[in-house]
Amino acid sequence: MAPMLTTPATTIRRHVTDEQLHARLLDEVRTGLVSEAPWLPTRLLYLGLGGRRFEAVAGDPRYRLARREQALLRRHARTIMQLADCSHVLELGGGASEKLATLVASTDAPLTVTAVDVDEPGVVRGLDMLATSHSHVRDTEAIIGDMLDDSHELPRHGRRLAALLGSTLGNFDEQERTVLLRSVASSSESGDALLLGLDVNGRGFDQFFAYSSDAISNFNREAFTTLGALLAEPLTRDDVDHRVEWSDVERAVRVQLVPRHTIELTNPALGDSITIRAGVPITTAVSRKPRPDTLDRELAAAGFDRTTWWFDDSTLHAVVLARSG
Repeated sequence: MAPMLTTPATTIRRHVTDEQLHARLLDEVRTGLVSEAPWLPTRLLYLGLGGRRFEAVAGDPRYRLARREQALLRRHARTIMQLADCSHVLELGGGASEKLATLVASTDAPLTVTAVDVDEPGVVRGLDMLATSHSHVRDTEAIIGDMLDDSHELPRHGRRLAALLGSTLGNFDEQERTVLLRSVASSSESGDALLLGLDVNGRGFDQFFAYSSDAISNFNREAFTTLGALLAEPLTRDDVDHRVEWSDVERAVRVQLVPRHTIELTNPALGDSITIRAGVPITTAVSRKPRPDTLDRELAAAGFDRTTWWFDDSTLHAVVLARSG
């Protein structure tokens, strides 16, 4: 049984402790920085001041994904909730987002709302606000854990709509997507549904333009400051430059940090010292843009064999509702 405590509004279930999350992050940092092609865990982007900087990204005119997905949800939320016919909404990794609130506001049916995220203060604050704003939300529950590592422990409180929005699915490679989709399916019952928000834009110029904005540069470079705090090393965002690459083969944007000078990391928690070399890119995120037919096959293989798609006017952004049974 996961440890549990209750605030006036939101039940908090911790699938991992702060110490375990810290150990996981350190292990990923160590593994990534000694790799032939260095990388840092994407979750590092959202820690520290990263969450606030991402809010600036969402409002940046060059980064259209968040606005277009939110517009799609506003237009179709009522239909989505009618098709899902759910009493439980479970958001994966969104921190009890504005998009979750859009779904909840489109129905007056009694709901239990759960959000899974590693950012405990943020997710609890969002759920408390949701419960305060919507009287038909009967219970709120925050699960503190990683949606991929801890996806085998997802709860179900009646017929469930799980939601993974913000094109977050594109952050996972095919193997990771398979693990996540099958984990969600394994905790589902017949009639349960999964809602995904996707960027399906395979035009390289559009992606390079969007991800080269100052807002994303600041968001990405802030991860190096967060890394310094994690390792108690004197690292700051001024030590790195922001770089973006588009791959037609992968249909993916690769977001990177490029060190301006060579840095030696000596924190004992890393084991041996690690050298970060000047000019050698460090990948912080890969955002894949799956084709709808590819995702339909992956969803069907996981057990979600009925899909309904909604595209924006450009057909470059979409939400898809996949149902089991």
